Amino acid sequence: MCFVAKYVEYFIIFFMTVNYVRSEQQLRRLLAAALITAALLGAYGWWQMPSGIRPSAPFEGPEGEPNTFGGYLVLVFSVACALALTLPAVRTRWRRGCALLAVLVIPPLLATLSRSSWVALAASLAVLVALSPKRRLLLGATFVAGSLLFLAHPQRLEERLLYTFHGEEHDQHSVQVGRVNLDPSASARLSSWGAALGGFVEHPLAGWGVTGFGFLDAQYFRILVEIGAFGFAAFAMLVGSAGITFYRAYTTLPDPLYRGLGLGMAAGLGGLLVHAIGTNTFMLIRVMEPFWLLTGLVVACESFAREA
Repeated sequence: MCFVAKYVEYFIIFFMTVNYVRSEQQLRRLLAAALITAALLGAYGWWQMPSGIRPSAPFEGPEGEPNTFGGYLVLVFSVACALALTLPAVRTRWRRGCALLAVLVIPPLLATLSRSSWVALAASLAVLVALSPKRRLLLGATFVAGSLLFLAHPQRLEERLLYTFHGEEHDQHSVQVGRVNLDPSASARLSSWGAALGGFVEHPLAGWGVTGFGFLDAQYFRILVEIGAFGFAAFAMLVGSAGITFYRAYTTLPDPLYRGLGLGMAAGLGGLLVHAIGTNTFMLIRVMEPFWLLTGLVVACESFAREA
């Protein structure tokens, strides 16, 4: 019941946002509040980094949820970077603030040591490069950032990356792909994916029911095994509709702020779709609450354009 309640909550957030925002001023205030909140959380991540722990959002318990925090930062980076690339020079405060925020969240994102978040960041950047007319500027900034990261040579990031493909030599539960022994976390994911596919074959249409198959930390396989092909088709339609809405807002709306928000959400969705390979991204409260809030703002942007 708890899992179903989450989806209801996300719909309520989206519904309230679309019906509450009636003016551009209200939209700007909500967007500014979301970005300021992101800046505070980014600063909190910076504060955690010197202690050697993996950054996580506050109120997550003693161990935290770095993977969740990483997914949230991917969404924040996408929106902030897109706004910085799209807004004209006359909107200096918005443009500089968003550019600073995009830079601010990168170190905490890398420090989460969440491999799903790293790949999601790459996917988000790929969408931005593909759609933004300022792709050369973005590619140049990415090259500079990558060069600085290579020169800094952070040991923890390198160890985390190498551990993925080296694993533990005498671990009986380690999955071997070719000559590569995967680490326990990656091995457990691959094993759970295989089990989920086996469960899907047994009940392909309607699945085993929500939580009926057991815990799976992989969005797509969880949907397949729990609600079957029908549920997966519905999920694909929902995500596809959101992506079409974001792309349409970016390509058709006249206001640069609206177009930047549409581009950012398109890139954020691309990143989260990749992030969901290794976690239940579209169930995470700390990721989906801001996602559906911002989605509601994009829909509100389109309604303003129709009324103009």
